[in-house]
Amino acid sequence: MRRRSRSIVIARPSRAVCAALAFGLFGCGGDTAPASVPIGGGSVSATIDGTAWTADAASAEARHAQPGRYVLSGTKITSTSSLGIELDLYNIAAPGTYPLGVGEKVFGGVGWVTTAPPPTYWLTPFNGASGTVTVSSLTDSRIAGSFSYTAPAYTVIGDATGTRTVTNGSFDLPVRITGAVGPLPSNAGGKMSATIGGTPWNAANVTVNRTAGNVQITGDNTSFLVGINLAGVSGPGTFALAASPARMLTVTGPVTNPTGVNCCWGGSLQGTNALNDVGSITISTFSTSRIAGTFTATLAPLPNTPGATSNLVVANGSFDIGIPSP
Repeated sequence: MRRRSRSIVIARPSRAVCAALAFGLFGCGGDTAPASVPIGGGSVSATIDGTAWTADAASAEARHAQPGRYVLSGTKITSTSSLGIELDLYNIAAPGTYPLGVGEKVFGGVGWVTTAPPPTYWLTPFNGASGTVTVSSLTDSRIAGSFSYTAPAYTVIGDATGTRTVTNGSFDLPVRITGAVGPLPSNAGGKMSATIGGTPWNAANVTVNRTAGNVQITGDNTSFLVGINLAGVSGPGTFALAASPARMLTVTGPVTNPTGVNCCWGGSLQGTNALNDVGSITISTFSTSRIAGTFTATLAPLPNTPGATSNLVVANGSFDIGIPSP
């Protein structure tokens, strides 16, 4: 199938990430809630690089502006500096454990560490497995749980270096509603995971396109892009990999050579109309709002792709992805 480019959405720094406001350094635009809505009243704490940290009570908050979207934050301010944490969570509708280091189409979120002055940031990379957040309690008025993650320097803004390690994180926060909220739509959020070459892989971004009996699914992170292409599919079932009709599983990446050519597996032909690959894709849910299923395969390397020199085993694959509204 055609390889798609990665399209991770990077979260924009918001209130806690903009802790430099306390020092009059810069502002952050549209994250300000109405003045009548109180800030604080909760707690956020963690161990950052081995040192215990607790946010000032007045800064600890959870903002809820869209269905399934929560921003949890807190900052510790001294006379000369600030140190803050922020979790941007997407597609959260119930308690559970979710990955950190994923984009806005996936169940989960990202984690930040921030310091000022000068404003400096660290962000979980989009590898799908930079850490986890466990939401133990979620109501209309309160959210509580725990978290841990690793955040390399985010150099798009500021001059951060190195990596910040956050462990033993916990939060118990009142929820401030700052926008139009409601139930999470049935087609919101997604996830895709597998074991690729013996190593766990979790998508940081997912897409699905379903038109005229054809289904295309992709999941990617900083390591691999996994693509599923199914022709002539209109409902649940198990579909063996085949060249005609085109029912293929492909794996692309990572870049491992100076020319920037990706390593690729899957989709090569044996003879005229037979794949070199063996495996199957099972669709268990096929509705107007979601598609879900499993996959497994042994994929042959595409000829002349550096780094792809032997078969690649893909095991324990699964996906559950919302289908965009027309």
